[in-house]
Amino acid sequence: MPNRASISSFQPGQINDRLVRVILEELTTDELARLAVDIIVKNRRLVDCAQSLFERLEEQDSAGCENGDLRHSYRLALLELKLHHELVRIVVDILGHVPEVPADSGLH
Repeated sequence: MPNRASISSFQPGQINDRLVRVILEELTTDELARLAVDIIVKNRRLVDCAQSLFERLEEQDSAGCENGDLRHSYRLALLELKLHHELVRIVVDILGHVPEVPADSGLH
């Protein structure tokens, strides 16, 4: 059996947002709203990427293919997505609302 990292000793919780707040504290509301839109658009791209990797992984699993590199890429995409979700949460919290994101936000 391969060595596995034990996650039972890790404490769950949110990322410390203090440093992000320091970076954003001098922005005007308009600047913060623009940044929030950009962050939400990027988050959507990360979701699409993770979904695409998941679908490719399912296809390879059902075909019985070796997929160690693809599984690694998928896990990395999930971690990046989770961290980015936290950034979205922090920025939206500071802004006080979810800004309107244009329908054509450069996706796909």
